[in-house]
Amino acid sequence: MKIAALLRSAALVTAVALIPATTATMAQVDGRAGPEFAKLFAVFQRVKASYVEPVED
Repeated sequence: MKIAALLRSAALVTAVALIPATTATMAQVDGRAGPEFAKLFAVFQRVKASYVEPVED
């Protein structure tokens, strides 16, 4: 019974300890994705302005 509680506590502490590392890694990925998304959105806007005809309701 004590071993199960100890293992559960150790697992919780390990999970909480890994949160900052995981968050930092995700922030790096998001930081690199921003400029790429801006390029994609600029191309989308150019295509929309040049080739898409307005819809009349």
